[in-house]
Amino acid sequence: MRWFAIDLDGTLLNKKHQISETNRTAIKRRQDQGDVVVIVTGRAAFDAQRILDQHGLDCPVIGANGAEIEIGNPKRHFLDCSSSRTIWEVVRSTNVFIHIYLQDRILLPQYSLAGLQGGGSAFQEAIQAQVTQQGVETVDAITVDQLDIIKFMFVSPSHKNEWYADRFYSFEDGQALAGQLLTADLPDAMIVGNDEVAAGLIHQFRQHGVRIPEDIAITGFDDVPIARALEITTIRQPVVMHGRLAAEQLLSDELKHSEGTFSLLEPSLIIRQTT
Repeated sequence: MRWFAIDLDGTLLNKKHQISETNRTAIKRRQDQGDVVVIVTGRAAFDAQRILDQHGLDCPVIGANGAEIEIGNPKRHFLDCSSSRTIWEVVRSTNVFIHIYLQDRILLPQYSLAGLQGGGSAFQEAIQAQVTQQGVETVDAITVDQLDIIKFMFVSPSHKNEWYADRFYSFEDGQALAGQLLTADLPDAMIVGNDEVAAGLIHQFRQHGVRIPEDIAITGFDDVPIARALEITTIRQPVVMHGRLAAEQLLSDELKHSEGTFSLLEPSLIIRQTT
């Protein structure tokens, strides 16, 4: 038996947000061989399940960037009230498009629809997966203390104050991204999804006389060796423990039909010389 973890948007889904017959057949073939195909996505678990149902597929789902686990007995990790309140106070006054993920629906504050305006065609295309999700409910007012919130999602089409880039993974990607940024007004800071890309950014910026962190602050994610070598501020996460616990839980729920457990592993901020 083998386990396959597959993302939805940009991976399993095509540009029409559908699973092609070729991909559907490949998943069915693997399942017929006794393998397990797990859908891992930032979408709400109920929306991922809708897509699977439309294509006649039955797969375990890890949704909302890991906060929902639909394997065996469903499990969800809700944000504590203090964290939800802090996040809400920061984003509610900004020009961003916001989704608030609950267990059975996604709330869209009416005022945040303005965050969809002003974006170019690339932004509009990128946001379609979020806009067209099942269960989106537009609301006039929100009291976050009264909600069991799984996830906040917010994006902005404004590149003057906020800058967003997706599908960058390597040192070379970071260098290429820095080249794009050097032709525009630099943001004050960048939060980068992994240390390899952060290292490429820093290297390229320094080659062009950009001072780190005086001109732009940069943080990475993972705390891999290159972050320590270049003194990059980053988020350290227990990667090995993540994998071990996830595998144990998948095996326990899928094969032994046990209750399973939820484990919360705390990351830590490692402050170094790039912030």
